[in-house]
Amino acid sequence: TSESSGIDEEVSRRFNPCIFLGQYLMRNNHNAKAGHTSLLNKLFSKYVRQEQFGRFFLLHFDSISKIFIRSVKKDKKVCDLAEMRVFARDLDETLGFRGEL
Repeated sequence: TSESSGIDEEVSRRFNPCIFLGQYLMRNNHNAKAGHTSLLNKLFSKYVRQEQFGRFFLLHFDSISKIFIRSVKKDKKVCDLAEMRVFARDLDETLGFRGEL
C-alpha cells in the first residue's frame, strides 16, 4: 500500500500508470521527427486532454456546481438545452475562455 511505501495518499490516488507510460514514451521517442505526429501520438494527446479536462472538473466541482445553480436558477440535475447554453456561457465567462467553451 501507499502507507507502507511512504507515498502520499493524494499522489497515489491521482497517479495514472497509462498517462505516466504515455508521457514517458513520448518524451523518450528518439525516432520521432520534430513536427511529425503519428496516429499513436494523436491518440495519446487526445487521451491526455480528456484526462486533464476530467481532473479539472473534479477538482473544481463545487465552484462549477455553484455556477450551474446560479445559471439555471434551480438545484437539480436535469435541465433543458436552453438552460445548458446559459450555463455554458456563464462558465465560459467565469473561466475566461472567451467563447471557446
